[in-house]
Amino acid sequence: MATTDKKYKILFKKEPKEHMPDLPPVSELRGKSRASEYNKIRDAIGNPELGETERNKALKELESFVDDRNADEIVDFLLHFRKDPVIDVGTLMTLGEIAKKDIPKKVREKIMDSLSEAASWEDVGSPITAVRVLGSFRGPAVKRLVKLLDSKNFGVSMQATNEILNIDKEAIKPLLELFVDANEAVEVRSAVGMFLAVPSSDEAGLEVQNLLRRDSRLAKGIVDSMSEDDISVKSKAVEIACYASDMDAIRKLGKIANDESEEDILKTLALLSLAGIGQRKDTGHKECDEIIFTLLPLLESHVYYTKVVGVMAEVAKNHESALDYLISIAQDPDYSIKIRAGANYAINVAILTIH
Repeated sequence: MATTDKKYKILFKKEPKEHMPDLPPVSELRGKSRASEYNKIRDAIGNPELGETERNKALKELESFVDDRNADEIVDFLLHFRKDPVIDVGTLMTLGEIAKKDIPKKVREKIMDSLSEAASWEDVGSPITAVRVLGSFRGPAVKRLVKLLDSKNFGVSMQATNEILNIDKEAIKPLLELFVDANEAVEVRSAVGMFLAVPSSDEAGLEVQNLLRRDSRLAKGIVDSMSEDDISVKSKAVEIACYASDMDAIRKLGKIANDESEEDILKTLALLSLAGIGQRKDTGHKECDEIIFTLLPLLESHVYYTKVVGVMAEVAKNHESALDYLISIAQDPDYSIKIRAGANYAINVAILTIH
């Protein structure tokens, strides 16, 4: 048995260590393999001798290599291909996909800046694609999209408009912030005002209303903008004010409506905004009374008499307290005959139109 044990010991004798292959850990092997694949993909993207399909495929494959550590390096690499006539569109779309990953904020900002730059190019790259990809960033891209509204490239301007409309309610806060910024260019504020005066959906309109109610800074900004010298900004502020419900906005609108020096179109817009505020069921009774009170002097006017009666009736049919206030005015001998008659007229219209 001892002989047998000795025989097995010889049979299973270990080889000297120096003869064993010096292999790295499995994880290191995978890392080298992945690095090699990464370099091959980069080479394929930058190889002009390859066709469009192969290079765009390489762009798609590159996305899987992005993480928070190498995102900046990969983005810098891709920026060189935004003007490449073969893969310009693919490059822009890849940048957009990378931005959706968990990458540093500064890298995401760099991507948006690069898309804005590409959108302004003439005769090179794919500006409209750049705008479309920029729109996929939603709210954070709104201010950049606004800057493209006056682009010399009509296609870029239209695409920027479409993207802002598609962003819908998420666009409202950055748009409001731009509009009330007195340091912003008049052309920009006027363009922004168009989106706010006529929101793209009921949800967007409700967002304007909620923001003006919650954020006193934005609400004050709208009131201040109604005193602007530039008529385009001023008129848009008057229209946007229909989504406000605070006393300051109502009084400012009433002042504009009563001011003989103001243009007719502006006075009419102010009346429409007051009617819009009065139509809302959530407008307080004090605010409704203020709308009626601030318009009483205009019942003495032949020009605005019918419009003012219409506004008062609109408020009264939606708010019982406003109807009671009009009744008290119609019965008060301290008011002129014209004002009492106007109040009576508004009462009748309101009662006839109440559903």
